[in-house]
Amino acid sequence: MSRAVLTLPLLLATSAQARDIRPTLAAPRTTTAPIIDGVLNDAAWKTAGCAPLFYSWSKEEPAGVNTRAFVTWDELNLYAAFECEEPLVRSMRARLTKRDDLIYGDDCVELFIRGFGHDHYYHFIINALGTVYDAMRSDSTWNGSIQSAGSIADDRWFVEMSIPWSDMGARPEPNKPWTVMFGRERYASGPQEVTSWPFSGGPFHNPARFGRLDFVDAGAVLHRLDAGKRLPGINRLEFDARGGDEDTTLSIRYAPGDDGALTIKAGSPANAESDRETPRYPVTLRTPRNLEVVLHNGEHTWFRTRFRTGIETPVDMARIQSALNRMPLVASRMNDDRTRRDLVAESRKGKKLVAQAGSMVEEAIQSGRTVNTEQWEPIATQLETLQKESQQPVLWTRNPLYDTWPRITPPDLDSTRTVDIVAAGREWESGALLVSNLFGKDDLPLRLYFGEPESSADRSTDTDGKVGPLTLEHCELAEAVMIYTIGKGDIAEPVAPLGPSGRITVPPGETREVWITVNTFNVLPGRYRVPLQVDPVDYVDGPDPMQVDVRIRVLDFELPTRFPIKAYNFDYTAAARDEHLKELLESRVNVFHVHIVPGPDDEGNVDFSRMDDAIRKISPHGELKLEVWFMRETGWQAPRYERWLKRLVSYMNGHGLDYEDWFLHIFDESMSDRFLECAKAIKAVDPKVRIFQDHMDTPERIKAFAPYIDIWCPVQHQLGYPGLSTMKATGKPVWMYDCGTTPGFPPSRHRFMAWRAWHYDLDGLSFWTYAPCKWNDPSRVPNYGLYYPTSTGGSIPSKRWMAWRQGLDDYLYLDAYSAELEKRGGPEEIDKQILQAAHHLGESSEKADIDVYDQVRRRIARRLMVLKGHPDEPDFD
Repeated sequence: MSRAVLTLPLLLATSAQARDIRPTLAAPRTTTAPIIDGVLNDAAWKTAGCAPLFYSWSKEEPAGVNTRAFVTWDELNLYAAFECEEPLVRSMRARLTKRDDLIYGDDCVELFIRGFGHDHYYHFIINALGTVYDAMRSDSTWNGSIQSAGSIADDRWFVEMSIPWSDMGARPEPNKPWTVMFGRERYASGPQEVTSWPFSGGPFHNPARFGRLDFVDAGAVLHRLDAGKRLPGINRLEFDARGGDEDTTLSIRYAPGDDGALTIKAGSPANAESDRETPRYPVTLRTPRNLEVVLHNGEHTWFRTRFRTGIETPVDMARIQSALNRMPLVASRMNDDRTRRDLVAESRKGKKLVAQAGSMVEEAIQSGRTVNTEQWEPIATQLETLQKESQQPVLWTRNPLYDTWPRITPPDLDSTRTVDIVAAGREWESGALLVSNLFGKDDLPLRLYFGEPESSADRSTDTDGKVGPLTLEHCELAEAVMIYTIGKGDIAEPVAPLGPSGRITVPPGETREVWITVNTFNVLPGRYRVPLQVDPVDYVDGPDPMQVDVRIRVLDFELPTRFPIKAYNFDYTAAARDEHLKELLESRVNVFHVHIVPGPDDEGNVDFSRMDDAIRKISPHGELKLEVWFMRETGWQAPRYERWLKRLVSYMNGHGLDYEDWFLHIFDESMSDRFLECAKAIKAVDPKVRIFQDHMDTPERIKAFAPYIDIWCPVQHQLGYPGLSTMKATGKPVWMYDCGTTPGFPPSRHRFMAWRAWHYDLDGLSFWTYAPCKWNDPSRVPNYGLYYPTSTGGSIPSKRWMAWRQGLDDYLYLDAYSAELEKRGGPEEIDKQILQAAHHLGESSEKADIDVYDQVRRRIARRLMVLKGHPDEPDFD
């Protein structure tokens, strides 16, 4: 009998050296081949390598009904055997007798084995009758010369098999390990139970999950392993080790590579039947659940496996303690007094429960016993509930255009069950679902995906077959990604599509924002419900799955396809790329910026061919603003600028573009004398060439420029200046623009531009600039772009760009409402109130709270529905 050497610092064992090591089984050679009769009484099985415990298919925990697999070999054959415990023998399935039948429909065992260096593996399935299915991978036309037999006893059944090496085209060689997977299907208790060694974590046909199989002449084997009752207190580790030498040791480790929480000298003479030790070890509330068992002698590893042990109720005290410590901190960030009080009280109650459980377990350990089930279950249930609640994320919603930062907290701890979106036809509209991992100890990986929509749309209104109910093709998910910004630190700004995986990760104590965007182009009016599933990636230890109903109402009117005034962004020829052109057109942009216009040489000659591709691609979709800066550097230089201008007009005509299709931008934010001189010269050469001007000045200066300017475009905060009326009096279009908003600016600044354009009855609006925005730019250089570049040359919109798009849709609501009122002869009293609220938003150069824009737009939408003959009813029940 070998001596047991016990080390007890179980709570201090380190996992710092944790690494992924393949489960290992050594198979000693036998000198006497077993008789294949289904009875495991041969000498070969007493020294055979053994996988002493099988795992549940979905959890890395010992199976409830265990199986042992044995393997040995000689020069001619591989020998394998299974002992399958079965308390319900009479309920077993053992019916199939035909070779290569679907044996997995019976209670059966499986062997997968792959030779060293091979890319294929062999698969054997055998039931209790000894009936065989064999295949190479999944090809069941392959048949080997396997011998097999099975037998059934009172409380277990057995299988033996012999497989010639010649069938598998390889033989054991020193230092050339094979790989193996043992499996079992059990039906005796009803639904199929699947177990295996090693842990498969899914389908067996996955060689990456196979264990290592070493063929050795002799070595130690482990024929039994039992971790005890899995209750707190003093437990017993029972094992049966055979063979080996005086250095053979059984190590119980909390992580691969550590020094071992428990080590036992397990060697015995090769002819000894077994060594049976029952060392005692404590299981506390903090004992790690993952244990690694290794049978080795320092030079050779005979067996290695990992399994979950510890207390039966899956309580993770580190998670619970972390959550209890976080609760007061989270409470300090909450705005709701009741929620703050409840969190503090819950923290105190939880700590008291943990202390009570700890005292109970410590007392049991001191007295050398295990906590009994009656004592443990009530406390374990409370701890499990506390753990579940602490790792469950809080789901909440608010306007997606608000700023979101990592440690933002929800208004309370009650998760929302709905996200509401209201849109007219032909519109893009978004809602937001925020996910807060308030009390979790670790990163929380989640997967979000839509279920099938439910519809109340009236299909009878689809008269031309071009529209239909809302489908999943109309719904998109994106994450507002956290980036660093100057002034605000980390905020959610780029709105990046989630893609097919739907994965997000929420760090502990933080919040992440998911955008739900619906496009209602060619969608029937009506109400829709789209379930949004929020599932843990880790179904074993993760939170419970959650579902949110996305409620969508599509109103019974459509927004126009073309924007009624000019919508423009300084896009610096980005529209020449397909991805950006699509984005701009979907955002209702109808004026495009071409900044690659070449200047003349000393003789006035110029080659405009580098503009060809951009002009051809962009010009069918709207007007072109040609940016030309060389005049502001030199003033007008005749005759070479005259020749340049004439050739430009000829070039544009050659592309089928008339004077109304393009205009020049020659000075920026200026009404200087040089600008006036150049504008006069241009008009003298060709009075039809249009000139764009983006500055506000005194009425007198504006009048001086008036004969030469075709488009006025002051900065939005200058709209209250006296010069605006002077510009309008010229009878020429008046646009407006804004600029200089970095990611740190609130998106409402971009949305309110359209309200100002409507209030001042302008002819266009624009924003500088639709250009790339740097990701996580730590510099002090201004970062004004409205989209984020992707690695493939595409774009990810910013929240500010989405706010700009939202504002353009606001304008369409305002315009449709004004047109409907005009058609009816003017506003009623309720309309005057709505119009007053809308004008108030547009009159001020200061942005309002983002929700106010939504509230006024909802009032406009409901009023429009009434004016079009529909009942005045709430959007949702």
